[in-house]
Amino acid sequence: MQPSEIREISSIPSLFVRFVQERPESNFVFVPEGLQPNIDWCGISRQEALERVAGLAKRLEKLGIQKGSNVAIWANTRAEWCWIDMAVLSLGGVTVGIYPTLTKDVILEQLRNADVEMLIVESEHQYIQWEESFDTLPGLFHVLTIDEGDERIQLEGAELDLEWYRQMVERIEPTQLATIVFTSGSTGRSKGVMLSHRNFLWNLADTKEMLPLKGTVRSIVCLPLAHSLQRFVVYRAFVEDIEGYFAPSLKELKETLLQTKPTLLIAVPRMLEKIQNTVYQQAKTRSFVAEKLFRRAIDVCWRMQKILAEGGTVPRRLRVQHAALDRIVLDKIRERLGGALKLIVSGGAALNDHTAKFFWALGIEVVEGWGLSESCAPATLNTEGVLKLGSVGQAMPSVQLTLSEESEVLLKGAGIFEGYYGLDSQPAFDSDGFFKTGDLGRVDSDGHLYITGRSKDIIVTAGGKNIAPRRIESKLDGELIHHSIVIGDDQPYLVALIGLDEEYLFNLAEEQEWSGEFAAWSQHSKVYAMVSKKVQQANQKLASFEQIKKFVILSEPLTEEKGLLTSTQKIKRSVVSTVFSEEWKGLYS
Repeated sequence: MQPSEIREISSIPSLFVRFVQERPESNFVFVPEGLQPNIDWCGISRQEALERVAGLAKRLEKLGIQKGSNVAIWANTRAEWCWIDMAVLSLGGVTVGIYPTLTKDVILEQLRNADVEMLIVESEHQYIQWEESFDTLPGLFHVLTIDEGDERIQLEGAELDLEWYRQMVERIEPTQLATIVFTSGSTGRSKGVMLSHRNFLWNLADTKEMLPLKGTVRSIVCLPLAHSLQRFVVYRAFVEDIEGYFAPSLKELKETLLQTKPTLLIAVPRMLEKIQNTVYQQAKTRSFVAEKLFRRAIDVCWRMQKILAEGGTVPRRLRVQHAALDRIVLDKIRERLGGALKLIVSGGAALNDHTAKFFWALGIEVVEGWGLSESCAPATLNTEGVLKLGSVGQAMPSVQLTLSEESEVLLKGAGIFEGYYGLDSQPAFDSDGFFKTGDLGRVDSDGHLYITGRSKDIIVTAGGKNIAPRRIESKLDGELIHHSIVIGDDQPYLVALIGLDEEYLFNLAEEQEWSGEFAAWSQHSKVYAMVSKKVQQANQKLASFEQIKKFVILSEPLTEEKGLLTSTQKIKRSVVSTVFSEEWKGLYS
């Protein structure tokens, strides 16, 4: 399907019906059956998917779901999430995704703010545990479960009327609201972003135009479906030949990669960093010679890929070195990733250069994009074959991108959101109708965007210097340092809170035979020395007023469960700064 055809489609369910009609017997998704390591992958055809969606839509209609009904889905990433989503959309309803990892107060606040009429949870246990809390939501009329219980939603064997279903789908208008996606709250209270069918369809057309996929593509579905990125990727399968494998969980990503052998991976940076850290950690456990050979292979193969991407001529000596090291060292690493991975699309947060170089060295292209919940999906995207470290790509065809006088990125276009649910959206737009993203950036001569920070995060020191902390933090984050938070508002110099990588620290402690747990390991003199070295290396690349004068290593990991990170693993800066205020204030005493 051509991009121009996608833009003419009236709704996401209409696109879905057309997708099924093209090749009804072709497998659409694969779901896991059984437990690791003996998982069987059960294929579900396009026609089977349509029948499940249509049957479910009929049942939801009988329960009162209609045009404009807000239905929340509070469940982990699974195929049933997609069937429910499509059934709700097919009735003209609105899907509200709820992240399973959110705190109780936040979940109830979002359900209340979104005027939810129906809530679908994962299990009977979840239902019983929250039953009293559900009674506090005045607009909630139905709570259903996916897996078991008296209120289990019927996903198979439901009443099937495909003609009725198609008639319902035909009634949907492009401008109708499709979903409410709550922002991460990384800079404050989360807001309900309203996205229409048109928003998704135009972005689908744009991404297909900028990043067309070739042949049959295998991909893993593992990111939260409450986030617009993963849902967008599922919809992208309606216009490409993509087979989606639903990962049992992110904890089992390694096994899933080996079993499914994906050719495409949609990921957030933290996923890629964990893969990289695991490989580097394993290299360290081998002999000194083996580790040195591994690092040499990464360096040589990265230089080779960079020259090729820039259209240069590769020196003969480098070609020879690359051929040997790629075969001897990197082949084994690619096999651990399934052996077929060709393309990674990274979004949701900034990807550090160190990680990007690692995957490029493996011969796996990394395409980075940028967007917000308000832009539905990527607003900018790199194209295949383009290697510009730090760049999040060019504006997509339907997106107008400009910078304000203060370097804030401004967006306008068919893919930009309809407003915030229940809130005055006027302050989010300038007088010309451009959405004020809050992100700061610069654009090079080729039109490639580089995000330099958040306007709300800008540090103004006591000396009057304006500093974007993200640029500094990106030079720190890597193998050992999971997250860093630079602080210095109204202060004479900058300090940093250092959050360590939990897995890396565990492996280091095991290697060194340290007793105790995370809190003790994080304060070990060897760890302090390693962090100090990284800080010194970063400072060498910074102006004197940007350098970190002092730091403190946090004695606990920063996690989403503690409310310190968003679902895409971005730091909730204000929360972290408040929780650890004694730690960083102590650095100025």
